Formats: sequence, C-alpha cells, structure tokens
Amino acid sequence: MKRAAQGHGIDKRLLTGRSSGLDLIYGGRALPGLGSGNVPPEFAQFGLRWEAANERQAMLEHALRIIGPLLRGETVTVAGGRFQPHGAVLTPPPMQQPHVPIRVGGGGERTTLRFAARYADASNLGAVFRADGVLAPDTVVRKLAVLDRHLADAGRPANAVLRSGLLAAFLSTNPGAARAKQARLAPEMAGLLQQLPFIETVDEAVGRARAMVAAGMRYLIFIVIPGDEETLRLLAEQVVPAVA
Repeated sequence: MKRAAQGHGIDKRLLTGRSSGLDLIYGGRALPGLGSGNVPPEFAQFGLRWEAANERQAMLEHALRIIGPLLRGETVTVAGGRFQPHGAVLTPPPMQQPHVPIRVGGGGERTTLRFAARYADASNLGAVFRADGVLAPDTVVRKLAVLDRHLADAGRPANAVLRSGLLAAFLSTNPGAARAKQARLAPEMAGLLQQLPFIETVDEAVGRARAMVAAGMRYLIFIVIPGDEETLRLLAEQVVPAVA
C-alpha cells in the first residue's frame, strides 16, 4: 500500500476491497503505512518518475484523503487531483473497528508531521536515507513537540497519534557474529539504513529502546534481517520484557 501511494496513481487494489481483505487475512491486525517516498530506486523499480518533494507530498496528502475514508467504510468520490475515485468502496469491509489505522512515515516538521496530525493514527519517525536522522533522543523530543502543535492546530488530542520509530537490530551473544550479519546486508539495504543505529547486543538494544521511550515514543519497530532467528529470539526473550 505504501508504494502504491507514492507513485502516479493508487493501485486499483486499494479501491476494490483487496486491502480490506488483508485486514481479514491478518485477523484485524493490518496497519498500512504511507509516505511521500525517500528512495529513488524504488520508484525506478515500478517505472515511476522521481518527482520533486513538493509533488510527492501533494500526492501523499491526496492519497490520505482517499484511503482514510475508505478504511472507515465510507464511499469515496473525489474530483480533481492525481487520483479520482468515483463511488469507491471497500467490499468486504475491514475487520478492525472502528477502522483500520493509518501510519504516516517521515519526520518533516512542516509537512509530513502535519499530515500525520491531520489524517493518521500513528507517526513513524524513521531515520533512514533522507529522513533527517530523527532517532537521536533530543531530536525525537523536538519532532514530537512539533507533532503536538500540529495536532492542536487540527483540533485533535495529543494521544490521537501513536508515536513510533525504527531501530535496526543485528543481535548476537557473539559480537563478531553480530558484525557478520551487518556485512551480509545488500548494498542497497545498507545504504537505506545508513542513518539507523546498528544494535549488536541485548544491553545496547535495551538502552536505546529505553531512550526512545523516554523521549516520547510508544511503539518501536525493529528491522531484522530475514531468517535471523537469533535476533528475533533475543528481542522476544530479553529486550521486549526489559523495556515493556
């Protein structure tokens, strides 16, 4: 769903009920994330032009104005703009009540956080590539204060938007093994994650997670290499209990 919203048009599946089908498949746990896009190669993979930032932001807001009502069970007709659904409705409807939550990714203070405050249920401050390195605790505090101001301007309470962020975990009881996991990252993924702190030990993971919680985050997303069962086990058995 995220990539469809970043390009020139919304994937038709967003308008024909298949996205609500994902919510049914996952037992009411779907959490779609949308952003204006910050990785040009992803656009190239889909044959889409890399638009200027203001164009991508305009498309994101237009998509949010369509997708949000759809996920609330409304019938949507929009004239003008890049996306022009006419009588679009999700059938079958999503399982989640009162609606499927939307997460907006990015830390731009003038635009992206304003979109999150106005249209979203969660704001993900992901410090990847061009996302402004938002995972330093003092920067998180500043960004969340900006989000609070946008929420007040939108007439929404401060707790209307869940605050979340990213950490990249390569955990092992053997430091050398943790570094070897990082070395296995594909070059494009290593470039994407270049601003994220690479966490190697349980103690480091607990410390960084606690710092993010103290800065105001309430939900953390750990990026893990597919198949890295050791990191998943250490997160589940030691990191999450210590932070929760």
